[in-house]
Amino acid sequence: MSEPDYSRLIAVTERALCPAGLMNQLARVCALRPESVILREKDLPEAAYVDLAEEAAALCRSFSVPLFVHSRPELARALSCGVHFSLPGLRAAADTLSGLAVSVSCHCLADVLEAEQLGAARAILGNIYETDCKPGLPGRGLSLLRECAAAVRIPVWAIGGVTPERLPEILGSGAAGGCMRSWFMKV
Repeated sequence: MSEPDYSRLIAVTERALCPAGLMNQLARVCALRPESVILREKDLPEAAYVDLAEEAAALCRSFSVPLFVHSRPELARALSCGVHFSLPGLRAAADTLSGLAVSVSCHCLADVLEAEQLGAARAILGNIYETDCKPGLPGRGLSLLRECAAAVRIPVWAIGGVTPERLPEILGSGAAGGCMRSWFMKV
């Protein structure tokens, strides 16, 4: 089996999965040259998140890997990076995002259509497969991924249970690629 094309994968962080520390793990991930990194870490207090984002932005820049911060457009501007939102977060901030690369989490075709209308640069659709992150929630499947990718001009990325082995079928569904949290945080 050939090495996956990591440029078709987005890394989503979760420091709890990194026994050697998030920055050590992020350096490993960036060395693989993923399409980008989303600095999730939603549970951190604001000051701690800002400090982490500054460190992550410098590291990502050193590898030429784009960084997306979570739900903080002012921080994205200060760090010259992108911003990732939930759809309600995007709705609330849509008028303040001019000039920013915007990524948004979506769960159905209506979400993806709205994300495009609100100016998102990409939609992250999930959960496509069953995942440990959302126990008991069945995957929404490749047919939804195919439908959404065909319905919009912005790239649609799969999330939820994505692995390098599943990348060919994700790409075959018309998606731009996949997002991985667990795999990237443990590689």
